[in-house]
Amino acid sequence: MTRFPRLEPRLAWRWAPFAAAAVVLADQLLKAVVVHSSAHLPLTMFGAVKVEIVHNTGISFSRFTGAGGALVLSVALVTTVVAILLLILPRRYSLALALVLGGSVGNLVDRIRLGYVIDYLDISVWPTFNLADAAIVGGALLLAVRLLTTERR
Repeated sequence: MTRFPRLEPRLAWRWAPFAAAAVVLADQLLKAVVVHSSAHLPLTMFGAVKVEIVHNTGISFSRFTGAGGALVLSVALVTTVVAILLLILPRRYSLALALVLGGSVGNLVDRIRLGYVIDYLDISVWPTFNLADAAIVGGALLLAVRLLTTERR
């Protein structure tokens, strides 16, 4: 039986910036497609999923709406901290941190360029969100799992 080679930790770390960049690129492309298609929105897909444009001037769950420059500065600071953690924490956390970093940068680009974040996915049981938000949440969950399942030495 053919065995696949294990991904070396140092190789995983080298791919982390590309994973973060892929999240940023995919997030910005999807937002551009949604904005370009705005004349056809809202659009209901799969029954419960609605695509619509929401301009979010706050952060998660629209908290701190209208905080403006202070919010941009805070998000930029947190993004910088995540990037530093990616460099100094053990490599087993690389993918989780890369997802958080990519999502944070994707939303930060919107904040700087537009003054708000474009959210577009509405699943009716959750506030409207975007791919960057999903990457941040997914990365945070993966980080929590890694932290809780890592053996203490």
